[in-house]
Amino acid sequence: MSSPLPEQTWCHMTEEIMSGRRTWRAQHPIATLREMEDELDARWTRVRARMLEDMAAASTAADWADAPAGSIRPVPTAARPYSCAERSRARSRPTAGSSSP
Repeated sequence: MSSPLPEQTWCHMTEEIMSGRRTWRAQHPIATLREMEDELDARWTRVRARMLEDMAAASTAADWADAPAGSIRPVPTAARPYSCAERSRARSRPTAGSSSP
């Protein structure tokens, strides 16, 4: 994971969304409501993903390497905690409804 972004960067990212939204709208004057929603959602999804990454990185639970044995809770539907290899494989799998690269 990367380090958390400074507040100024967050402001810049949201300003880019707002100015990009205006630019996109000017370039697509007859866009449907659905097209506008999709464009706006795509822009906010990138910011949301980075925000979640920052929140996770700031968590005390982010560093599993130093966690005492038995302190990592298993996934509710799993009988035991994931191993590092299993977590890596799970992250590389596309989620339902997404397209693989």
